[in-house]
Amino acid sequence: MLLYEPSIRVPLIVRGPGIPAGAHMDQLAANIDLAPTILDLAHAKHGHAVLDGRSLVPFFRHPWRESGRDLLIERPNEIGASSGSSHHVWTNGETGNGDNGNQGRPGTPFDRAYAAIRTPRFVYAEYASGAKELYDLWHDPQELQNIAGRRAYSAIQQELSHRLARLRTCRGAVCREEPDVRLTVTSIGRRESSGRCDLSRVRALVNGHDSRWVKSVRFFAAGRLRSLATTAPFTASFGRAAVGTHGKNAPRVRARILFVDGRRLDRVRPVPLVCR
Repeated sequence: MLLYEPSIRVPLIVRGPGIPAGAHMDQLAANIDLAPTILDLAHAKHGHAVLDGRSLVPFFRHPWRESGRDLLIERPNEIGASSGSSHHVWTNGETGNGDNGNQGRPGTPFDRAYAAIRTPRFVYAEYASGAKELYDLWHDPQELQNIAGRRAYSAIQQELSHRLARLRTCRGAVCREEPDVRLTVTSIGRRESSGRCDLSRVRALVNGHDSRWVKSVRFFAAGRLRSLATTAPFTASFGRAAVGTHGKNAPRVRARILFVDGRRLDRVRPVPLVCR
């Protein structure tokens, strides 16, 4: 399997009870997600097995939902397959051991072992030979310009390399980690003469360790876009009419967070009612 989009990107078609007909979702998924999804649909448990992927059922039910995770793509060389003790090693494919029929003969580019990280915008790969490739799929969808090593992309390349190293050795929930950002919602209410607390102002803030990679935040309340923040600090402020009234269920603020690398993440928090 090669690194490039025509090799790694295939459609995933799902049909069955509870799956919305005709829906098209663009969230990234991988074969590691199939087992958790089947288990979820079957209402079964995975026992002691460690699952690196995640169930896609929440996306079927809430197509707007985003996870913000990275995907690992790798092509290790397989050693020992003929002896029944197959295991993967990090080699540079100098001797062909790939799937193009040249086992035992001098390797070709198709045999090169690599590990790569895929986000909605970037794909970054590190080869066993030491070579690196970085492509900006938003501006170069055909992957014709390798931008690894360019000064303008040095910060994001370093960040992707750090995350790739973590993905290569992850197990279980660590492989599904989301960006470290949080949504904080505060409010100010005024006590009326009747004793009722009247919500007057709501403030929302997105911050956290990974907020330095945030490109923009859209703040939603009562089902409508209320504010767009494109520079730090990523904040919004709106009045009572924008969030509705406190009834049986507290109104909520949803932040749709877009990162520089194209990942998207949703954070939702209820609006607290604090009277002064």
